[in-house]
Parts: sequence; C-alpha cells; structure tokens
Amino acid sequence: MRILRTAARFAVLVVAVGCGGRPETKAPAATARPDSTVLPDLAGQARPLSSYSGANGLLVVFADTRCPFSAVASSEMPTVATGLAEHGVGSVLVNLGEPLDAVTKVYGTVLAGVPVVYDTGHATGRLWGAKLVPTALLLDSAGSTVYRGSPVWADVGAKLAERLHIPAESVKLEAQGTSGG
Repeated sequence: MRILRTAARFAVLVVAVGCGGRPETKAPAATARPDSTVLPDLAGQARPLSSYSGANGLLVVFADTRCPFSAVASSEMPTVATGLAEHGVGSVLVNLGEPLDAVTKVYGTVLAGVPVVYDTGHATGRLWGAKLVPTALLLDSAGSTVYRGSPVWADVGAKLAERLHIPAESVKLEAQGTSGG
C-alpha cells in the first residue's frame, strides 16, 4: 500500500510539472525575442519565430518526442492552432534536445498545419525560460509573454480573451491539454 501511495504522489508531481525538470516558485525571465530566435524547420529552412506570428500574437509550445505530456500537447496542436488562428494568433512547436531525424519521425506527419522547428540542444528553451516540456508561451503582437505554463488550453484561451478584450467563451480551443482533469 505504501508503494502505491508513493507511486501516486510521484504521478501527481509529474503531471504538475511535466518532463525534464523540477517545479519552480517563480517563472524565469525570458531573455529572447521572437524576432531574434532563429530555428530551422523540418525542411531545414531557418526562420525567426516572429515569422510564424499572427496579427494578435504567437503560441510557442516547447516539447520533445520522449515526454508523454509533450505527446498530448503536440497531438492537440492542430486543433488549438486552428482555434487560435480564428483570433489572429499563429502557432509553432519548438522541439528541444533531439536530432532532426527523431523530430521528423514523430512530428513529420502528425502536425498538419502546425510549423515545427527544432533546437538540437536546449539553449532556446533556456533563453525563453522553458525549464520543462511541454511549456506553452502565448506572446502578444509586440512579442511580450502574456502566458507561460503548462499547455492547459483553457488557460491559454482565457488569457488570449483577456488580452483581446473579448468574452472568454469566444475563444474555444476544443482541446484539454495537460490539465490532467
């Protein structure tokens, strides 16, 4: 019974924090800007993250192919991207710490309509303050971070509605994300 309780506590902790890190009490400050972060896409073309932005901002999701929570977030990205595009927000998935062949194998056919870029290291994640994967950042049209956290799409939608001064229920992203509920 004690082993089950320990396993359950561990599972709750992993759900709360994601993969690859530990929880922090204060989010680290991002030192990067979308126009100065240039990463290659799956075709090898390097572009700044700002080139994926819509008129009202950009959703950036940091992920990898090994984390089960990243798998949830990335599988929902096409649906979320469609919902955000209706409000003038672009989307991009940034894979961290893996070579191109691993990234292409997993995301090459799954994320129809969602650009995928990659960093074979973790420098981009550190620059943006993404300590865990998956981490979602919602940037406004000026490139400032207005949401940083787990890809809980209801929270992302609520923050977008707040920034656009529209009713929260008008931003429907039709996906649960990593809320665990």
